[in-house]
Amino acid sequence: MKILPTLLTLSAVSLGVVTAFAQTSTHHSVKKHTKAVEAVVDPTIVPLVGTWYVHENGKESHAQRLSLRKNGTFAFIGSGWKSEGKFSVKANALALEWTAVDGAPVKAGTMHKAITLSANKSSFVIDRYTYAKHVE
Repeated sequence: MKILPTLLTLSAVSLGVVTAFAQTSTHHSVKKHTKAVEAVVDPTIVPLVGTWYVHENGKESHAQRLSLRKNGTFAFIGSGWKSEGKFSVKANALALEWTAVDGAPVKAGTMHKAITLSANKSSFVIDRYTYAKHVE
């Protein structure tokens, strides 16, 4: 019958350790303070924001696309390549300034292009390719 008091003592010691651990370990909840930030969108770029595809024979070709985002950035994406940068509208032209090509950074101001927009800003031509905005 000596086993019973030993077990009780071990149990009490185990409980004491757990209780001591529980008392020293405290958890404080952390409140995250978030502030709503409203982005300012340049009204001159709003009509151009969206995805633009090459149009051939009246159909969209999804082999390459130009995504113009409302924060003023763009991504040119094709099969096996991608370039990124910032865009703006100056007069009747889409002004592109690259910041990266295939993941490699581009020195500011060294790679840029101004692309004339159609009169109603519904299309533009780069090289021999006519781009039009995707309509869902």
